[in-house]
Amino acid sequence: MQFLAPIALGLGALGLGLALKVVADDERKFDGGATWISQGGTPPWAAALYDGSVRIPARGLDRVTPALLGVLRHELAHAFVAERTGGNSPTWLQEGVAQWLEGVDLAAVDARLAPIAARKQLLPLISLEGPFQGLAERDANLAYAQSVSAVGFVLRQRGEPALVRLLSALGDGLPSEEALPVALALSYPELQQVWETTLRLGAERR
Repeated sequence: MQFLAPIALGLGALGLGLALKVVADDERKFDGGATWISQGGTPPWAAALYDGSVRIPARGLDRVTPALLGVLRHELAHAFVAERTGGNSPTWLQEGVAQWLEGVDLAAVDARLAPIAARKQLLPLISLEGPFQGLAERDANLAYAQSVSAVGFVLRQRGEPALVRLLSALGDGLPSEEALPVALALSYPELQQVWETTLRLGAERR
C-alpha cells in the first residue's frame, strides 16, 4: 500500500487542506468501487469507514484509481467536517458534504428523488441526524441520496458561504435546529419544505 502514502487531497472552495491517514484492510476486497465485500462491522453499502482515519478495503489494489480517489475525497470531507464542527454535525450533513466533494452527480440524484418527493415519501432530514450504519441497504441508499440532494439544494439556494456558516455554527456548539436558522435563515421544517417542493416541481417538469 506504499502508493497511498503521498495522497493528501484539498477541499477546494471550502478552503482547507487536510492530510488523510489511510489504514489498509487487507482482508476486504476493493473491486473498483462497484461493490464492497464487507466483513466485520462495515455494512455492505459502505465504501470505506471513517473513524479518525480511513479504513479502506485494500485487497486487489495496486495503484491509485479514479474510484479510489473518489472514496478518498469522500472520506477527507468527513475529516474536514468533523474538525470544523468539533464532531457536532448531523449525519445527513456529513454525508451530503462528503458526496458533494466526491463529485456525485447532483442532477441525477435529484431526478431519482423527484418521484419519491412527489409521493411525499422522503424521510425527514431531522430523522437522519444519527448514524446510517444501522440502516437496511434500501433505507441507507435513500438516506445517502437525500443527504447530498439537501446539501446541493443549500449550495444552489444560499451558496458555499452559507455552507461554511452552517459548519461554523455547529462548530460553535449550536444544535442543528439552532444552527440552520443562523446560517441559512431556514428552520428544519422550512428547509424540508422548500427542498421537497423544489424536487416535486422537478418531477412535474419531467
